[in-house]
Amino acid sequence: ANTDVAGQDEDIWQSRLLARQPVSIIGIPGLPIQSLADPALCNRAWVLPPTSAPLRSGFDMLATQYQWSPQIIAEADDMAMLRLLARDGGALAVIPDVVVKDELDSRRLQRYVTLPNLFEQFYAITIKQPFQHPWLSRLLARYD
Repeated sequence: ANTDVAGQDEDIWQSRLLARQPVSIIGIPGLPIQSLADPALCNRAWVLPPTSAPLRSGFDMLATQYQWSPQIIAEADDMAMLRLLARDGGALAVIPDVVVKDELDSRRLQRYVTLPNLFEQFYAITIKQPFQHPWLSRLLARYD
C-alpha cells in the first residue's frame, strides 16, 4: 500500500515501510518546462491524486509556493490511471518515475522536474500475529 495504517486499524494491522520513491512532474514530451518556477506550469491541466492522498498535499503546497493555478481535470487514487491520463490526455501528473518507467524509456512521457522532499511511500501491511510466517520474514528481510 502507499499509506500507513492509522487509527483503530492499528489494533488489527501492522505496517512496515519498504521503500520510498521520488516523485516528478510528468507529461507529454516537448513542453517548455525547465524548473518549478517556470511560468509554463501556471494554468496547466493536471491529473492528480485525490486531496486525501499524501502526494496531493505536497503538490498543493508547491502550487501555493510557486503560485501555480492548476486546472485539475481529473483525480485518481490509482497511479496506473494517472499514468494513462497523463499519457493519453496530455495533462501533467505528479507520479513516481517507477510508475511510468516504460513510458519514460519509450519517450511517450517526459520527466520535467523531480519534486524536492516529496516521495511516494510503499508499505507492507499484515495482520498482527505473535509469530511471523518464515516466507514473510524472508521477503521483508530484502528491505533491511
